[in-house]
Amino acid sequence: MSGQNSGSVFSRMPFSQYVPAALVAVAGTALSVGVFFAAYSWERRSMRHEFDSLAEDRCHAVDGMFHETAKLLRFTDNVFLVGPPADSPEFAGYVRSLKTLLETDLSKHLELHGLTWVPKVPRTEVAAYERAAQELFGPDFRIREPDASASQGPGAGRADCFPSYLSVGKTSLCERLGEDLAAESGVWEVMQRARDTGTAVATGPMKMSADADGRLGYRVFQPLYSGGEPDDTEARRRAIAGFLCLDLDVGELVESALKDIAPVGIEIAVGDDTDARPVTVCRHSTRVPSPSGAADREASSNALESTWPTDFFGRKLALRCGATEAFYARRTIWQPWVLLCGGLALTFAGVGHQISRALRACAIERAVTTRLAAIQHEFDQRRQGGAETSPLGDRVSPCPPVLPVPQSSPIEAQDGWTVQT
Repeated sequence: MSGQNSGSVFSRMPFSQYVPAALVAVAGTALSVGVFFAAYSWERRSMRHEFDSLAEDRCHAVDGMFHETAKLLRFTDNVFLVGPPADSPEFAGYVRSLKTLLETDLSKHLELHGLTWVPKVPRTEVAAYERAAQELFGPDFRIREPDASASQGPGAGRADCFPSYLSVGKTSLCERLGEDLAAESGVWEVMQRARDTGTAVATGPMKMSADADGRLGYRVFQPLYSGGEPDDTEARRRAIAGFLCLDLDVGELVESALKDIAPVGIEIAVGDDTDARPVTVCRHSTRVPSPSGAADREASSNALESTWPTDFFGRKLALRCGATEAFYARRTIWQPWVLLCGGLALTFAGVGHQISRALRACAIERAVTTRLAAIQHEFDQRRQGGAETSPLGDRVSPCPPVLPVPQSSPIEAQDGWTVQT
């Protein structure tokens, strides 16, 4: 074998030897990445299913609390809350009993920030109601007529007024006794809707306190009818005797609904989508400390959310659940990463094995080629010096000349035998 041929063979060897390693690297990496994405997708679906189940439990509890509150108002004893006329002897005792009842109900329900009795007071009976209230609450009580601007509003021309006559709690109505609530902008429409439908109707979201960061809630008007609730709209308008006004704190409602449910890192926000501009009424804290670090990117890029619509005294609310950092931190998706790292480790091991085999084959080929070149070089040198050697390096002596062989002639042995040579 010539040196040129051996060199060309050696130069072609590395590429062919490294092809198996390259195939193992490509196939192993592709398989590992494929398994990673399959496992990651499965884990995400599993996490989504778990989140939907937990969010549904919490939304169902909050929605149930809303319906329980509505049911409590629906079965209000209208006969008792209507009350006798202001000029009757029983009126003072009735107002005292009603105040005690409202205070008792207020202490039982934390979501109630205020209860107000709003009777229908005809214009002809305003003086009688004022005298009765002054005897009960002091001489400063006045039933205030609407001002000039209010008289041009929706309630203008009414023969009756609806003053806040008795109020308990810590709401603004406690300081506005005697004001005609039907004269307020937007409130009279709500009172009319409650009167005509016979159901409690809520105003828009309002602050429960005068603080700048005060929580939002609703003012709900429950209609009261003389002699029970009539069957049709016209009869309801004639029989309306007043309203029971409730100031409900939605945050307290949500807290009461979720107090027995373990926190799992899901935040619930109550949004009001009734009007053109949605309003976030409250947000329920998860009560789970949010860890810092790895979960931030996961929570922002793969946020889990769900929405549960519900009705709350005529308002269209949406319970929006969202996963927080605490939810992701306690449900870290580590299995796909383990599979990916394991697959890549096996791939690297296979590539290393193939590379070691290629290096070993190249080293053997290099040694064989070097040895054959050395043998060939030594053979050429010895051939030039006159001594022939075998390709394997063994010295070969020159062959003696070949002598002609004479033709055979019979030789006669002494014993009389003839030998042919």
